[in-house]
Amino acid sequence: MKLRNDKARYGWVAIGLHWLVALAVFALFGLGLYMVELSYYDPWYQSAPDLHRGVGLTLLAVVLAGLHGLAALKHHFIDRDATLKRMLRP
Repeated sequence: MKLRNDKARYGWVAIGLHWLVALAVFALFGLGLYMVELSYYDPWYQSAPDLHRGVGLTLLAVVLAGLHGLAALKHHFIDRDATLKRMLRP
């Protein structure tokens, strides 16, 4: 069975970064379970849902703003229409 993410298609750097991010996610998940088991998380337990909600909403806003900007650039460079010029007109 041939892997889809081989070095000929993506290169060693991309594959290495992929595995580095995957290991970091698993390490953080494992650290979180370890902290909960040791009751290290108890002082922050009450504020964790609010912090999680705030970070999630901030990330959502950043992603949506980025997608909006990319869509405007797509209209300008790929579709070659006047959408971006109309948006920038005072």
